[in-house]
Amino acid sequence: MRGLAIGVALLTLSILNSARSQERRCRETITPKKLPPASRLLDSARAVGELTALKIPAKGLLFSLIYNEEDSLPQTHPLEAAAPEAAIVLAQSLRALKPTSYWGVRVRVVGGETPRLMVERSMYCPPMPTGVQARSERVLVQTRPGDPALGTGTIVRMIAEAQISEAGEVWSVRILRSSGERALDDEFLRTLRIRRFSPALVDGFPVPSWYRTDGLAMKL
Repeated sequence: MRGLAIGVALLTLSILNSARSQERRCRETITPKKLPPASRLLDSARAVGELTALKIPAKGLLFSLIYNEEDSLPQTHPLEAAAPEAAIVLAQSLRALKPTSYWGVRVRVVGGETPRLMVERSMYCPPMPTGVQARSERVLVQTRPGDPALGTGTIVRMIAEAQISEAGEVWSVRILRSSGERALDDEFLRTLRIRRFSPALVDGFPVPSWYRTDGLAMKL
């Protein structure tokens, strides 16, 4: 066994600098590929009839529907000031869909004498690491005759992925590209496992997600 002079502090600092250089770039969702008609998501005839009686303002109303892999009905959130009665009408008009995975859309209620329902893309913000929760250590790795020498200043590139909860906690981690040294991989994963994150957001509401240390985010 011999101690590598590349301390894990160097690896940890590299991870943090990479994360800080990434901006939280929110964008429209890409799932589903084709937006469904409003009638696929809710009983639009019923909703329009009941909303007409409520006299929806001309500027309309906007709601977020967030689906998950456990429930057949989505979480419903008003994105603009809306009468409670309108939110109830929308919720009661929803159709049950087969649970798949997390995805979201927006339903816009266009006001007027006869309200109309339109489906729009939601906004997705990927998770972002926060704070520093690591310490400097020396890692011991076992080398064999013929192994490449690793010394001070050696750059080891690894990629790992973490599953992030709605609360920003790390649920699980795994190596996608190994350093070739198990001890370094284990320390890399340990450093990632104790990190805290700002969770991913769909229309401003937290959802579970995946984070990759190379900056590639889950497509949603």
